[in-house]
Amino acid sequence: MDERDNEKLDIIIEKMDLLIQILTSKSQIPEDVTGKTQIDILELCNMENSPSEMMQKLNLSKKSVEMALSRLRKNNIIKSIKTKNKTVYLRLK
Repeated sequence: MDERDNEKLDIIIEKMDLLIQILTSKSQIPEDVTGKTQIDILELCNMENSPSEMMQKLNLSKKSVEMALSRLRKNNIIKSIKTKNKTVYLRLK
């Protein structure tokens, strides 16, 4: 196995760990999520919505969405995932 194979394996392991976290976590909103904006943003962290899509769906400013995403990331409630076309978010808790 070469270094590229090891890197791919590490990525697969990381994704599997995330999947296990999702499957074993409670589906309720975590206690450390407060405020309507953060709760609304959290509900859209389903690996489908980019920040601009969240802005449109929730009728929020770019700054409001970015602040909510930043707080959720700092509290390890979501994780950003970069795809070919956009950055989406995955709910961890």
